[in-house]
Amino acid sequence: MAFHLGSAGNNQGARGKFSYGAGLELGVNLSGGVAFMARPTMNFRGYKGGHSVNVAYLDVPVGFEFNWKNDFLGSKVNWLLGIGVYGGTAIVGKYKANGNKSNMKFGEGMNDNRSRIDYGLQGAFGWIGKGGVKWAFQLQLGLKNVVPEARQATEERMRLNNGTFYISFPLKPKS
Repeated sequence: MAFHLGSAGNNQGARGKFSYGAGLELGVNLSGGVAFMARPTMNFRGYKGGHSVNVAYLDVPVGFEFNWKNDFLGSKVNWLLGIGVYGGTAIVGKYKANGNKSNMKFGEGMNDNRSRIDYGLQGAFGWIGKGGVKWAFQLQLGLKNVVPEARQATEERMRLNNGTFYISFPLKPKS
């Protein structure tokens, strides 16, 4: 089980808003401190610029996690470094402009507020504590222009970014 807390924003200089999420961490150990990881997560994030946006995304970051141990300030530390990609889909969103609130419309048409799909690169850095608890910072850098296709000719390209601290607790099956 993984829990996320952080801030989200976009490439247009909008201020990030508090973001949070919860999900699962699934991994397969390959060899020599390398694992393939998937972290399906329900994330709630948004930003403020000339308007306020809050969106719930189902994100699925996947990639490789590298683990190694070394001495740090007189203690053995089990470090982790993750690299990979993520894909996400918007589930629901709210939009507030000029004091008016409305539900967001997702799609690629002229009247849609945002593309439903987002994808990009992701990375993580942290350490693994006692009992396998992971403490890390994860950064997602959007590559997809989330402005609907029908409006891309007239609007500035928008990519979403998200930085979160996360803690992941191992769920061990009972024997």
